[in-house]
Amino acid sequence: MLPIAEVDTAMNETLPTKLRERVDSLCSTGTQHIRTHRFDAAVLSYTSAFDMLPPPKEQWGLTRPILAGIVDACFLKGDYTSAQEAIDAIRECSSLPPAPHFHLRQGQILFEQGNFEDAGEELATAFENGGDSVFDNEHPKYLEFVRKIV
Repeated sequence: MLPIAEVDTAMNETLPTKLRERVDSLCSTGTQHIRTHRFDAAVLSYTSAFDMLPPPKEQWGLTRPILAGIVDACFLKGDYTSAQEAIDAIRECSSLPPAPHFHLRQGQILFEQGNFEDAGEELATAFENGGDSVFDNEHPKYLEFVRKIV
């Protein structure tokens, strides 16, 4: 799973084994699609996994990693509106504090939408909590931007 996609262990509800295996398989497929730049297929895999979770979806520890996969796939394909919607959904349903990668993605989305003030705050938070390494494998413009403001 991707760094933003940690499982929320505070949510102790356990999926039945067969359902958990199907959800895990779809998430693994989604991650593989991201790695091979098949972002639409990744969104489809993660959305299918999310749809399999019984309501209320907020009770499942897998909700955050599934939505995080959607965030990453949407961001990487340039669909910043959908990426933001998935980030908003993570905020609404997760009891975990945001990880540095979460702030990175939020900052990148805001940056790409031209909201440089809020982007700076999010990217600075990512940098302060994750250091340079959170910017590994990302376009250098984000680290350059945050270094100008911290």
